[in-house]
Order: sequence, then structure tokens, then C-alpha cells
Amino acid sequence: MKIILASILTFSLSALAYVPTVEGLFRHGNNPEVTTNALVVTATVAPYSPFVEKTEGPSNTLWIKWIYNVTSHGKLKLTQLIYTSSVMNDASLVDKHYVAELSPQSFAGANTEKGLFLALMNSMLINDGSFMIDFLQHHGVSVAANTEILNQDKTALLYRHRSWLAQTKGGRAAGADESPLNPSNPSDRERVARLMGSSMYLDSGKVSLSRFQGEPSWQIRTDNFEAYVDDAKREVRQLLLRQSSGETEITCHDPMLMNGSHRMAKYLIVKNTLDQHFTVNFLSLRHFNESPGELVSRLQRYDQVLSQKKAPVDRPSFLY
Repeated sequence: MKIILASILTFSLSALAYVPTVEGLFRHGNNPEVTTNALVVTATVAPYSPFVEKTEGPSNTLWIKWIYNVTSHGKLKLTQLIYTSSVMNDASLVDKHYVAELSPQSFAGANTEKGLFLALMNSMLINDGSFMIDFLQHHGVSVAANTEILNQDKTALLYRHRSWLAQTKGGRAAGADESPLNPSNPSDRERVARLMGSSMYLDSGKVSLSRFQGEPSWQIRTDNFEAYVDDAKREVRQLLLRQSSGETEITCHDPMLMNGSHRMAKYLIVKNTLDQHFTVNFLSLRHFNESPGELVSRLQRYDQVLSQKKAPVDRPSFLY
């Protein structure tokens, strides 16, 4: 009975001490893994005033299509298309921007708002928290990647156990040494139990349980960055990045199933460093597979359509 009570107490203390990592929170982990090598998401982008219910009018609205391609090596390619009509056909296509390799280190200076926005998109669309971490670190935010806060002692113990399993055929070999997870020495057993009860990642001190708009949420807080992530479904609620040029804030609203399996915010409110507000209303999300040849043909078709269109397109700074 004492052993059972001790086990329950150990488990309870471990559960109470659990703190997710920053990278883990930005993985949008409640969504299933993306199994295709491409996806397309559509949205409208329009100026927004927090003081009135409607924007100035439909002439200010842009229709956007983002197409992600993931290579076999995990590299990201991004195509951003801008349309002037909800039909989103070739006739209303007015701008194309193609990024052959989307990198979190490429958003310096005036591109910071764009980087924060796309890091959030990566979190929601492809369950990627590492892009956000790399982007934030590149802008002086003191957050750590999972690899930087790995519990080295626990990892070493698990590696020794894996090696022991291979060498002893799962402990069935005659004369096998004792398992690293079950030593005979009492003090060693106590140390192993303590290690196995510890987290795989060390607490970075940047994450705490809080509330956002009344709901339990994990708060990530540093000197120049703050974020809230929903506790129940691990969905980003708000990002705030402070820089010398001003603050960029993105708030996520009304998370919903976009395609029957993947959840994301129905719309975002983006506030840039000039205190201008924009609303991003997501319309659709579709996953598909695309070969490199099909990608090239698609890009060539866009270039052909746009070859006769020279009018500049006014857009928010978080868009290409």
C-alpha cells in the first residue's frame, strides 16, 4: 500500500509540475499531421477599425491565396497570389510572389511583421513550432528550441536502455546484465525513478499557466515578446512582438474546423507597428499532392497571366 501511495504521489507531483515547451506550444499539436506535400489556404484581407463594426468598403478588400509546398527534405516553398475578386480566377489575378525556400532568418527590418505572420501561419497550417522559435531568436527574443532544453541525463539513460535491449535481445539473452532502468542497487533505483519521473525538457522559465479572455491558457513571456496559447486545444490566441519601431500584435478569433479535420482561426486581427489594423478572414483550406513539374507549370501559368498586368497593388506590410 505504501508503494502504491508513493507512486500516486510521484505521479501527481509530476503532473502538477508539467510545463510545456515554447516550441511545443507553437506546434498546434491538436491537429492531425499533414500527410500531403502541398496545401492551399484562401482568405480576404481588409483594413479594420476596432472602433466601428464595418470596414470602409469592398474596394479595400484583397483576396489572397497561399500555396505551401513541402519538399522531401522538409524545405518550405510558398506562393502568394493576390486577386481583386472573390472568384479568384486568372482574370482577377493581379500579383504573384514565389519564395523558393521560406526561411525564418529572412525577415529582417521592415519584414518583421511579415515574418511573425508567416510563423503563425506555419504553426496553424503545418504543425510547425520550430519556424516560430527560429524567427523569434533571430529577432532577439530569448526563447529556446526543444533541442536546447533537452534533459540530457534522462536522454542518456534512455539511450543506454535502448542499447541494452539490442545487446540482450530484449533482456532474454543468457547472462544478460541488469537493465539500466531496473538496477539492483537501491540508490541507483532511486536515481532512475527520479529521472524517469522528470520531464524530457527542462523548464525554460518562459511559460506559465494563465488565462486569456477568461479561458485557461499558457502564457509565454519575455522582455519583448508575449503570447497566449489555449490549454485545451493548444491553439494560439495572441502574439505580441515589441521592437524599437513599435509593436506588432496578432489576435486569433473563433477557431473552427476548416476542412473537416484541421482546425485554425476563422479570422485574425493584425495590428502593425503604425497602429493600423487589418482583418484576415480565412475562407478555405485544402490539402493536395503536387509534383515538382506541376509546381513549375503552375508558376509559369501565373507569370503568363500577369505578363500584361502592370498595375501596382497596395497591400499591408505583413503580405509579400
